[in-house]
Amino acid sequence: MGSLSSLSPQLLSVRLTTNSAIHLDRQLGQLAGFLLNDAAWDTARVGTSDRPQLSQGIGCCWPLIGVRNLHWQRFLLPAFILPLQWLPEPNHDPRLPEAIHECANNVRQHFNTGASESYSIHFVDSAQPWPDLSQFDRNHLEARSCFASLAAGLSSLQQQVPPDPSVLASADWDGQFKPVDLLEQKLTVAAKWKAKSFYVASTQDKVDDPQTKYPTLKLNRLGESSGAAGPQKALSGYFAESYLEPDSEEWETCRRYHAAIRPLASVKADEYYDKTLCHLIAKRIRINMRISKSIAQPIKVTHFVTIATGQIQPIQTMVAALGIKHLLVLYTKAPDDFSGKASKIADQCLKINRQLNRPEIVPFSYDSESENFPHDFTAELSQAVATFVKDIPEQNVIFDIDRGTTLHKLALIKNIIRPNNIIATLSHKMLKTAPAHVDHGTERIFLFTRDEAWVTRSV
Repeated sequence: MGSLSSLSPQLLSVRLTTNSAIHLDRQLGQLAGFLLNDAAWDTARVGTSDRPQLSQGIGCCWPLIGVRNLHWQRFLLPAFILPLQWLPEPNHDPRLPEAIHECANNVRQHFNTGASESYSIHFVDSAQPWPDLSQFDRNHLEARSCFASLAAGLSSLQQQVPPDPSVLASADWDGQFKPVDLLEQKLTVAAKWKAKSFYVASTQDKVDDPQTKYPTLKLNRLGESSGAAGPQKALSGYFAESYLEPDSEEWETCRRYHAAIRPLASVKADEYYDKTLCHLIAKRIRINMRISKSIAQPIKVTHFVTIATGQIQPIQTMVAALGIKHLLVLYTKAPDDFSGKASKIADQCLKINRQLNRPEIVPFSYDSESENFPHDFTAELSQAVATFVKDIPEQNVIFDIDRGTTLHKLALIKNIIRPNNIIATLSHKMLKTAPAHVDHGTERIFLFTRDEAWVTRSV
């Protein structure tokens, strides 16, 4: 680990001159671009050098520290960013101030996942010769307000998802998230670094007209927090936004991102599933599809029949993977009205499958107290399917056998599905989480026929 000489706090208390600015710039090295105000920066660099970029490396975070010492403001921005990164090592970077070490220890204590004690905080790209700030003790520098930022960096490392440098925070955890001072200064610097979102405690004082002062920066509040619940729940929205959405379709990168945001922000996770993950899963399914030998090759399915339930994503996935052009969504009417779910299934499938025509949505009765049960609902199902598949070759029609009740499925198999129709089931593994989630990437579709003998393996 390289290091410049130990930086004395006294260097920040002298007058701003060309010589003092150049000397401090040399002492700070690559940290100068994060700390120096425009006057000191331009004096030292004569406007020939751009400020550094905020790293998007896994485990990175960018805590903001307000400058209270008026003498220091001759050289420093009203608040400065420390470019930090969590690493899977036991000891913190000795070049960092004591207050940063203490805040990092507080974060580790609350995000102990079994191995978190082996994580430590460092300068970004820690092998580089950063300045030694160890002389800046708690009399010179406080870092309690860095808790939320450091927690997001540790979460980035644990989830193996890069952070978004346009999402910053300043909040102190002490049994609950507390307001911070010098917020105006921090927001000013966040805007200078082109941040788009800034999180503060829910109890933070109102900022006067933030949209006028910082038109490109949205001020957000963390969730409600308490000592009993710990900081995790309050940070969920911030964490979900702080993960950097992938700009590629590399499978593992996209899967990790979705897995990271899914327990934190279900709506955001569903939107990403529709936009990206479903298509990637569909590609993987097409490669690994298991097909009964009784099915004629090549498969040319065009019409898909399913029954509306609360689970939409499996239907989306199957429609996308099979390249369906026509979709029939059957749904139960009174007393259990699934019309809303059926409409949502149709809309979602249209959203993710451009070659799909407008789905047909058809209700059927299902009342086990009816005197004509089960003949009545079976007859309605038969009529709806017959209309949908009229003049369509049997081998072009596929039925989703996973949806519906047991009696729904029996009615389909015994009375509706024809010998050359194809039956589909989607299998997947579940993660051992609470609540349980699908382990995306394990999805596989099995295709077979109604009269399958189940004596040979599928291919």
